[in-house]
Amino acid sequence: MQEKYCCPWEHLFYEPVLLDSASGDADSGDTVEYYQSALKSGEHRILDIGCGTGRLAIPLAQCNYEVHAVDCSPEMISFFQDKLKSFSQEGHSSLQDNLHLSSLDIVTSSYGKKVDVAIAVDDFLTHFLDKSSLRSALKNIALSLKLGGRFMTDLRGRSQERLAKASQAGAKPMLFFGIVHQVSTPSGNRSVAMRSAEDYDPHRQIMTSNQIFEWIAPDGTVERTVYRTLRQRLYHQEELEKIALDVGLRLVSVYKRLHPMQPASFTSGMSLEFCTV
Repeated sequence: MQEKYCCPWEHLFYEPVLLDSASGDADSGDTVEYYQSALKSGEHRILDIGCGTGRLAIPLAQCNYEVHAVDCSPEMISFFQDKLKSFSQEGHSSLQDNLHLSSLDIVTSSYGKKVDVAIAVDDFLTHFLDKSSLRSALKNIALSLKLGGRFMTDLRGRSQERLAKASQAGAKPMLFFGIVHQVSTPSGNRSVAMRSAEDYDPHRQIMTSNQIFEWIAPDGTVERTVYRTLRQRLYHQEELEKIALDVGLRLVSVYKRLHPMQPASFTSGMSLEFCTV
């Protein structure tokens, strides 16, 4: 059973326009390049779980993979659909042929078609705050894969120093994460600044990130301030490996996040590959 929200706006954390504006940053580009290079010959039908605004699904479809992109957020699906319409108007007809977008909560349902590879990028598994929902998600991922199919995912690293600071009692330091420019709004393009303070519960392994987004007009004035909260459970490799095996997924490789030739660790992050058994 999933936990209740810790604040009224927790379910609003992923704002499509902000997520899409950040899809061109360096880490996002590295993520897309990594997963493209990780696909093997004969793997054609790809399931992109938690597809968001399409930062991975679109490049894969443009490379002629048959991409099935799913997300449980109606706002993300709607934004992605509008994005595909604009691509179609620009003459990218092959993208429409290769990309199949639908709403799906992987905790409650498997995908209707068997795929060669399922991919869930960028800390996807940390969003399941209890092992029961994680187990359900992994089981449905396994059921969505053909025999011998692969599931690939990645987890960001957190240093022990960062966790120690977030675990301390009292007020936490507010960290500045930079400004994203050219964010489209009904009133024109805006810049968005983001700050965050983290709180970590080591017993429950829950990291809570309390974030402040400031929407900035071209003259430098702040038009509006929005609070967002994200909770993540920081799983260890051994936990994921055991739960996955219980539902029919065997861990076959693990290494530093997005770097296949370097060893993985909790602090450096991990890329993990599972296969059906």
